[in-house]
Amino acid sequence: MCISYTELQRILTTVAQDVTEKYADDNIFIPSNIEHGLFTQYAIDNLDFSECTLDGTSKHVTSMVMYQHEQSDNTLHTGSMTTVPKRVDRRTSLNVPAESIHSAAAIRKLRRNVHSENTLDAEFLLQQDAEHSTDMNTCWAIARLCPTKLLEVEIDCPGWKVFNAYISQGNKASTAIGYCPFLQEAPTNPDVVNEALQLCIKSSAKLGLKHTVVTQDQAIYEISYTMRKESPEKYDNLILRLGGFHLLMNYLRAVGKLMTGTGLAEILVSSRIMLEGTANKILAGKGYYQGINAHMRLHEAMYFLWWNAFEEYCINEEVDMSPFSKLSEKIGQLGDVLNVDTIQSLEKVSQLTECVTELKQLTIRFNDSRSEYKTHQLWLTYIGMIQSVLQFIHAEREGVWGEHLVAVVDMAKVIAA
Repeated sequence: MCISYTELQRILTTVAQDVTEKYADDNIFIPSNIEHGLFTQYAIDNLDFSECTLDGTSKHVTSMVMYQHEQSDNTLHTGSMTTVPKRVDRRTSLNVPAESIHSAAAIRKLRRNVHSENTLDAEFLLQQDAEHSTDMNTCWAIARLCPTKLLEVEIDCPGWKVFNAYISQGNKASTAIGYCPFLQEAPTNPDVVNEALQLCIKSSAKLGLKHTVVTQDQAIYEISYTMRKESPEKYDNLILRLGGFHLLMNYLRAVGKLMTGTGLAEILVSSRIMLEGTANKILAGKGYYQGINAHMRLHEAMYFLWWNAFEEYCINEEVDMSPFSKLSEKIGQLGDVLNVDTIQSLEKVSQLTECVTELKQLTIRFNDSRSEYKTHQLWLTYIGMIQSVLQFIHAEREGVWGEHLVAVVDMAKVIAA
C-alpha cells in the first residue's frame, strides 16, 4: 500500500483544520473519537524528546490523554470533518500561526456497551465485581492445591497468571483514546500542573460530566494533591488517582512494613526463593516483578497451610461432607476443559464458584474458632492483603472498574495503617 506525498498532505491538512476549528470556539479541544456524556478519565504525564542527545539538550513537555473504556454500539465514528477538496490549486498547509496547531488523533472505531457517568451504579459494581473476583481467586487457589484429604481429584492447574489467561474474555471493547494538546513545559512545575488540571476540568464540563477523574504518576500526584488541599473549592469536583504501578508499589511497601519482624524475609531466604538482600529489598517495596512473584508464592503456600487446617477442623467437627464431594466433582470437570475451551472453562468456573459459596459459612466458623491464635490471625491477614493485590491486577488487566474500586479501597486501608 502506498500514498503520494500530495495525498498525505491533503489528509494532514484535513485533520489539522478539524483540530483548529474545534479549538477556536472556547480553546477547549475535544478529540473526534470522544463521545459526549460518557464516563471519561484523564491521564497526565511527562514526555521527553531527544533525550541524551550529543549536544546534551532535550525537550520536556506535558502530555495529556482522555479515554473512555466503552462506547455506544450505535456510534460509528465516520467523522464530522470537512475534507479539503482535491484541487490542483489548493493549499497543502494551513495559513495559521504555528502555535495554534496542536497534536491530536482521530481514531474511529465501533464501540459497544454504553457506560455513562450518570448511569454508573457504583454500589452494584462494588458488590458484584468484588464477589466475583474473590470467588475466582478462591477457585484457583483450591484447584491449585488438589489433591487433598477431602478433595481427592487430581488436576493440572497452572499458576494464577496462566489460569486467568485461560478464562479471560478477550473480546472486550477497545478503549477510545483521545490525545490532547501538549504543554510546552515539564510537569514538575506547579503552574504547568495547574494548567493541565484546568484543561481537564474544562473539557470534562464540555462533555457534560460532573466529576473529573485524573490519573498521574507519584511526582505529579503529590503536586496536584497539595494544590487541591490548598484550594478545595477550586478543585471541588476533581478526583485524583495514582497510577496503577505507583499505587501497587506503595501498597507492597506498606505490606512489607507491616510484616517486618514476622519472619517473612526468613521464609523467602530459607526456601531459597531469593537471597537475603533481595528479600529485604522486597519488604522495602522495591523490585516490582520480584516482589509480586515472591508474594504470590508466599500467598499460595500460606493458603495451602490454611486449607489443610480447615480440612482437619471439618473432619474433627464431623460436618456435612457433601459440599466437598460436589466441589471435588466440579474441579475435575474444570480440569477436563481448562486450556481447551474458554467458554466451557468459564461455565465450569461459574459452577465452581457456587460450590465455594456453599463453604463460606464453614470457613467463617473455622476462622472464628481460631480467633484467639495470633499466628493464625497474622497469616490470615497476610493472605487477605495479597488477595487485594491479585484483585487489583486482575481489574487492571480486564478493565473491570467496580473491581478496581474495591481493590483500591482495601489497599488504601493498609497504606493508611
